[in-house]
Amino acid sequence: MVEGAPESSSWGLWSDQALGALNSLTPASVLSAISSVRHGDLYPLDLPQRFIDPPLFGRSESEHVVTGTDTDLARDDLLNGWNTQGSSHWDGFRHIRDPRGFFGGIPGSEHGVETWSRHGIVARGVVVDIARFCADTGDPINPTQPVCIDVDLLERALAAQSTTLREGDVLMLRTGWLDWYKKADQSLRDRAASREFLRAPGLLADESTARWLWDSGVSAVVADNPSVEVWPLLTGAAEGQGILHLRLLAQLGIPMGELWNLDDLAEACAADSRWDAMLVSSPLALPKGCASPANAMAIR
Repeated sequence: MVEGAPESSSWGLWSDQALGALNSLTPASVLSAISSVRHGDLYPLDLPQRFIDPPLFGRSESEHVVTGTDTDLARDDLLNGWNTQGSSHWDGFRHIRDPRGFFGGIPGSEHGVETWSRHGIVARGVVVDIARFCADTGDPINPTQPVCIDVDLLERALAAQSTTLREGDVLMLRTGWLDWYKKADQSLRDRAASREFLRAPGLLADESTARWLWDSGVSAVVADNPSVEVWPLLTGAAEGQGILHLRLLAQLGIPMGELWNLDDLAEACAADSRWDAMLVSSPLALPKGCASPANAMAIR
């Protein structure tokens, strides 16, 4: 353990602390993930840049400028005010810190997402379609309310799918929030962009959820909602309690992905009752970066 590490953290567990739970992605796990490919069907998991409009959580508006004109020999792109968390993305370990420091006790400047880029993320992705499960059981989730998805609900959904998590899997949680957003008119999207009015179902941000994810051996957790965990944050968030980001990113070293476009993949999984895929993601090689576009593809 690292001296001064938070209680129940994984600081010091791995030789490469900058990777955290991504250390579980080995050549053997990559070969295992390949077994999830049966037909070669591809499912892009990224939303278009600037699809979330206005940006959530008060993030900056981005501007895409194409230099020159179509009669010029060559043209370039300029992205002004671009936030790496504005669309489908990974939260890196520099995104949030425990009061005792960033994950592993490593200085924030040594936690750039380019570390993940050099390693690469290739894993078995397991879809847990909570929205579909709840609808099928007669208790549909309201995607505009802060519905807490607890361990019991996760386990019941996995059992209904006859799905078992394995060491190194990426848990891919579909809450239905993004499906709602796609169908919402601009006035609803404008309202959702406000911290005051944004509501979304997500993982219950307590110790039992973090412990379950750790015990399941997942290498990362991604979701189709704005924060993976339920939003608004639970009581006590101002004091650093009840924040799953803090538990997963800063204490356990489990990467989190938000606003992932899982709808088409989930439909395909439901069609053949097979809920896994080979997940390939290439984070941005951004030195000292706090986050990265997902750049993710599922292959079935």
